Amino acid sequence: MPESLEDRFQNLHEFIKAARTNLNRNVWDYLIGGSETETTVARNRMALDALAFRPRVLRDVTEIDCSGTLFGKKLRIPVLLAPVGSLESFEPGGGATVARAASEFGNGMILSSVSHPGLEATAEASGDGFKIFQLYVRGDADGSTTISAAPSTPATTPSALRSTPTITAGASAT
Repeated sequence: MPESLEDRFQNLHEFIKAARTNLNRNVWDYLIGGSETETTVARNRMALDALAFRPRVLRDVTEIDCSGTLFGKKLRIPVLLAPVGSLESFEPGGGATVARAASEFGNGMILSSVSHPGLEATAEASGDGFKIFQLYVRGDADGSTTISAAPSTPATTPSALRSTPTITAGASAT
């Protein structure tokens, strides 16, 4: 019987070790790297390292609720899966696999516009799960307008997108 994720990974460091072992070097470098001087990566690391949990011992933890709400949608924990371009490099199902997993867990994801299988297939895979589409504006405005305008009317919006807010650059929740 395959080992469950809960048994296999006890902390984030174990996930990182497994990813580094299983991904080829180019994909690993893409995942952990940043652009140009990687200043943002360093600042994010410093910000995360500055956080600490305050241990509280001998407390009743029989009923803990870490859930939160974002745009009227309940999330199991107040964390969204960040947009990562080219998700299909890590898993053949790309954004659809991530959307399905996030939905099953009870959380949401942000889909990068440079991931496959694309907006509609990923939205369909997430079902009623929380989803946000991150639109990269590149080149002329016409291409971005086409992408962001497509889901703006109920007649052209896949039913999976209508169930939760979809945020695109320069737009409000729909």
